[in-house]
Amino acid sequence: HFYEEFLTAYDKAQKVQRGVFYTPQPAVNFIVRAVDDLLKSEFDVPDGLASTDTKKIRIQRDSRKRVDGYIRKVEDTIDVPAVQVLDPSTGTGTFLRQVILQIHHNFLDIAKRGIVNAADWSKYVDEHLLPRVNGFELMMAPYAVAHMKLAMVLKDTGYDFSGQNRLSVYLTNTLEKPGSSEAQLALWDDPLATESIAANGVKKNNGINVVLGNPPYSVSSSNRGEWILNLLSSYKEGLNEKKLNLDDDYIKFIRFGEYVVAKAGMGVLAYISNNSFLDGVTHRQMRKELLDVFDTIYILDLHGSSKRHETTPDGGKDENVFDIQQGVSINIFVKTSKRTGEAKVFHADLYGTRSEKYSFLSRERLETISWTLLNPTVPYRFFAPIDLSAKTEYESGFSLTDLFDVNNSGIKTDRDSLFIDMDRDRQMDKSKILLSGKMTDEFIQQFRVENSSSYKLTEKIQGKQFDPKFLQQIIYRPFDYQWIYYDPTIISRPGYQTMKHMLYPNWGLYVKRGFEDSDAPPVFCCDQLVCMRAWSRPGSIGSEYLFPLYLYTDEFGKQSRRPNFKSGLVEKIEASLGLALSETEGEGSFTPLQLMDYIYAVLHSVDYVSKYKEFIKIEFPRVPYPVNHEKFFELSGLGSELRLAHCLVNAQEDGTIVFGGSTPALIEKVSWKNNVVSISKSASFSGVDKALWESYIGGYQPMQKWLKDRKGMTLYAEDISHFKKMASTIRRTQEIMEKISRIDIWSL
Repeated sequence: HFYEEFLTAYDKAQKVQRGVFYTPQPAVNFIVRAVDDLLKSEFDVPDGLASTDTKKIRIQRDSRKRVDGYIRKVEDTIDVPAVQVLDPSTGTGTFLRQVILQIHHNFLDIAKRGIVNAADWSKYVDEHLLPRVNGFELMMAPYAVAHMKLAMVLKDTGYDFSGQNRLSVYLTNTLEKPGSSEAQLALWDDPLATESIAANGVKKNNGINVVLGNPPYSVSSSNRGEWILNLLSSYKEGLNEKKLNLDDDYIKFIRFGEYVVAKAGMGVLAYISNNSFLDGVTHRQMRKELLDVFDTIYILDLHGSSKRHETTPDGGKDENVFDIQQGVSINIFVKTSKRTGEAKVFHADLYGTRSEKYSFLSRERLETISWTLLNPTVPYRFFAPIDLSAKTEYESGFSLTDLFDVNNSGIKTDRDSLFIDMDRDRQMDKSKILLSGKMTDEFIQQFRVENSSSYKLTEKIQGKQFDPKFLQQIIYRPFDYQWIYYDPTIISRPGYQTMKHMLYPNWGLYVKRGFEDSDAPPVFCCDQLVCMRAWSRPGSIGSEYLFPLYLYTDEFGKQSRRPNFKSGLVEKIEASLGLALSETEGEGSFTPLQLMDYIYAVLHSVDYVSKYKEFIKIEFPRVPYPVNHEKFFELSGLGSELRLAHCLVNAQEDGTIVFGGSTPALIEKVSWKNNVVSISKSASFSGVDKALWESYIGGYQPMQKWLKDRKGMTLYAEDISHFKKMASTIRRTQEIMEKISRIDIWSL
């Protein structure tokens, strides 16, 4: 516990980069108890983690005699402890400390039965504990703390330190391939080399069969070694996905643990981790492999995701057991010698406050939990109880990818502070400096004008000159219009083949594939360039995709446009509706914009989203084919109102919100209390009720986000007006959605 607080104060960036988070003791206790129980019940090891049993394993060793003049590798067998434990991300040793306490508890129970003498504890530790309990840690500070913590707990149990045995906790990168100890012996005088050699011995030990811990959570993983990436490739086979999202460190550690247990032949892998792999679309091959390798899988979903705005089933507060936004789960994978087909998956949910979850984990055991046996079916094989009973009905509609010809993710600059700004003149000045070839060291450092492995910025700007035509407005966050220097030859991921159509008069739907918030509309709209995270916040899995309404072409100096629709699907809609697609409104026809507005309305139906939320979380949403003319145009009209409102077209100020103070007003600190939003001691907005203040658009709370992003800046009259227009738009959205919900979507 000390270490996490220390690292937060000393090097918060390192903590975030490595995904280091202290594991709550109740979760640690539950996992260690579960492993101990499973060893007794599933592996016929009556002493559990305290077992002194041995087993024979095959190894490759150097021949004792030369064969044909050479020392060759020969196969041999050796005796090793039958139960060996590894925490591959030891941190400060919280899990290994609990393993030691559990072993001590079991040892005393055995002593009570007269099988051993309690006074022989120190001898037991030397002969049967220290050789079996292993830990790997990458960072020096927690490694040192772990040694102190484990030494202290051994002392507390009565262990005599007079022997020469050491703790088997090593400073090493778990995800690197075991190196050649022989080659490293040349560095015998380097203590870190000696440490690495010892760690390699553990890594190569086929006997380890219990892997447990709390692997780091780091989406932007720096662990890119060939060995672990080769192992991870089996999780990516046949996915045919643009964005795999399978390089998070926690996934690599699951793959490592699977590898270790599979190599041992049987064992237990028990982690508390990010729970995104339970129902992530791109994790389906990972789940398939886990089903193929293990016999029994226990998933205790602790939920607590603020990204998904999770609540308890009755709408109460659901908190995370960690101070993080991502939900977590306890995952226990069991591999025995009794395998018969794919693994059985047992699942349970745990909702509530943090203290309620801690109490549950402290109290319950695997055998006392009411598990649900899942049936993970192809193609997704979810490790969560997902109701897909409406699949046939849902799939009778058309997907957005069936209708729209062109789509792509939003603009990703990789250097937002360099290329995007709230102020046009400021952005112009930055762009001029960037392309002048006369950047100061301060400018280079502040805006990260440097290359990365995937983005060669300094090469891209060579020979470029500033051109004002590239200064364009962009939707950066909901209702937040900023300025971008949009030169597609410089921007990291410009998405130009799709985004170029938004440089002309156009509309577009902005949709996230696999939307995480199952209760919110899975779509937004735009009328200009959009940022990759304009709608779902950074850290979300996947990205939004833009579906422009029109595609523009410029041939022989003549500009033309056509609807971004696939003709085959349009013909089906025309046949279903009994109307023809036309560029102009008229009897017996509907326009491309009316069709887009119809889609926008349907995807804002609370009932529709609620009924099909499990499918919306998987793929791009589907929409029912329209049949009834009257309902089609009624929905299209409401969709049009929503579209115009969300793009702030002719937006009106919310008259209930009153600004108190003088302009320009500096935003010093943003806080809400009793319907008043204070931005400084002398300026505030009154009339902002709690529902408005906490309302979401996609992954953001726009009323809060817009103000907080402007902390330290001054608000002018037009900014205050914009804030009031946002409020009016959010209230108007609720009114229109209520009207949409009165229409029976299923009888279209």
